Amino acid sequence: MKNKLKKLIFAIVVIAGLILIAEKLFIQKDTLEVSQNEAQAIQNQENDNHPKQEENTQDYHVLVIGNSLTVERDGIGMAASDQYHDYYYLTKQRLQKKYSNLTMNRISCIHWEENRIISSRTDWIRDNLPQNLVQNQDLVIFQLGDNCVPTETFEESVTELVGHVKQYSPNAKMLFVGMWFINEERMAMIPQICQKLGMEFVDISDLVVDENKSHIGAEVTTIDGKKNTIATIEEAFHPNDQGMQKIAERICSKLGL
Repeated sequence: MKNKLKKLIFAIVVIAGLILIAEKLFIQKDTLEVSQNEAQAIQNQENDNHPKQEENTQDYHVLVIGNSLTVERDGIGMAASDQYHDYYYLTKQRLQKKYSNLTMNRISCIHWEENRIISSRTDWIRDNLPQNLVQNQDLVIFQLGDNCVPTETFEESVTELVGHVKQYSPNAKMLFVGMWFINEERMAMIPQICQKLGMEFVDISDLVVDENKSHIGAEVTTIDGKKNTIATIEEAFHPNDQGMQKIAERICSKLGL
């Protein structure tokens, strides 16, 4: 009788143990499925935000002509924290996902903007945009208009600049990105100029808010690793990393990236 009771107790203990093990395995399986589902949801959300581009293996050439937002004395967009956070780099990263053989360059047009005499701007175009630099481009991005080009000659000057590039890259897609330092008169002219010249306008004027601007004291790391500090109001008004990111997103959205 005692042996039967011991066997019964032992059997009950074994069965109870098996039940606990089964429950634990079920809970682990359920937890794993939840974790996998959460990970897949995150991946799906990322894919929704940045759909995977079909890779294009053909050569793709891009030229960006811009002012201090595009490239300044340290070789990057002014007020970006480093070379990996200006809008040029961020846009290039997105383009490289679609075009594996991407060639992308940028050039400062700040001296073109600051020339108040049309003949001087013509000379600048001749000297700084030679045929070998602007020919056979697939995409040209003009980021300009913020500085002191006289409003009364603004359309004529832009038309000459864009026309020069079109002469050597007639099939290029062209974008006009503006404005950060907003001039209401020029801002009102840009959509009409774009329509006449067959360009697409990327309006970034609504991004000019405090949260997207840099600040005095912000640290900037140059391409060669040198540390600089934003020291003037003019520098601080430029976009910070968040502002640069939003400009890049605006451009990429226009390009369908």
